[in-house]
Amino acid sequence: MRLSSIRISVAGVLCALVGSFPSPACPAPPVGPSGQVAQVDRAAASAGKDSASAQPALVSFLPDTDPAAGKRSKLWQADRLDRGYVLILPGSWGEEAVDNGIVSGLTEAGIDAALEVYAWPLGDFPSGALWVPYNLRATSRNREQARAVVAKILRYQREYPGRPVHLIGYSGGGGIAVWALEELPAGTKVASAILLAPTLSFNYKLGPALNHTDRGIQNFYSPYDVPILMTACSIIGTTDGRHRFPGGAVGFHPSWWASLAERKSHAAQVHQHPYSFTTMLMQGHPGGHYGWLRQSFVATHVAPLINPALESQPPVEASPAAEAERESFWSALWPRSSAR
Repeated sequence: MRLSSIRISVAGVLCALVGSFPSPACPAPPVGPSGQVAQVDRAAASAGKDSASAQPALVSFLPDTDPAAGKRSKLWQADRLDRGYVLILPGSWGEEAVDNGIVSGLTEAGIDAALEVYAWPLGDFPSGALWVPYNLRATSRNREQARAVVAKILRYQREYPGRPVHLIGYSGGGGIAVWALEELPAGTKVASAILLAPTLSFNYKLGPALNHTDRGIQNFYSPYDVPILMTACSIIGTTDGRHRFPGGAVGFHPSWWASLAERKSHAAQVHQHPYSFTTMLMQGHPGGHYGWLRQSFVATHVAPLINPALESQPPVEASPAAEAERESFWSALWPRSSAR
């Protein structure tokens, strides 16, 4: 092995270790007058706070019969529901402040649609870390949460027919997203499904879910996600109950017994995005589990999958929050000495 290859491998491991732990929280975008959310956080209201001081406001875009109607649901850009709907499902640790990086990245890139984060797991960060094994393996509850997502999608499509729906599932939320697609009624589709480090087995059969997407499934994965994704899914198990590497670490691959038609469908509709040092590191994504939530990474790599027109536009000028996030990452990786 060449010395240069060894250096690259060592650098990759170090970056992945740094990226496998939560970074300073990326602030959620402010809720301005044009995107004011209709329903204010009940906790804030009970504390005597008015709607202007509650940012972001909490809403529930759920039908009354939804089994998860009591769960938290945050909605940004509510006045744009008539232009499209992006439903974001966080990881198994619960809804973390770092998940706001997805929202911030999409708004920074100019995604002109309503954005909702649905906190499906049991428990809240950081105490939610204790519930990770349960949230990963509670098949019955997770299927119920997938049906709750389906109810949200169907209600939106009834109220705004013809508008695009996009699913983004991060980590354990990736499994919920795929299961939600499987539960959709025949003939019902979403525009796209984007998975960031999903916790389903690498050979999970995606065919039933693919039948409910217009653009297939986009899967982002990283073989450097060793401390969290590979270890947790090998020991605790994947969302589908297997003790093996997940699709968020090694990509999705057809099983050995898949038919030729299934293999062709997989190749045509499952779009794999492996981690790349050359294209992702400078956005503050070092290859670990939390790098997928970096605001700059989401704006550059995820937003164009929702709106392909963004690919032909000049790069979005980074906001001050994104610049501060990037600077904090590099400072943590290579601290500057105060001595001259």
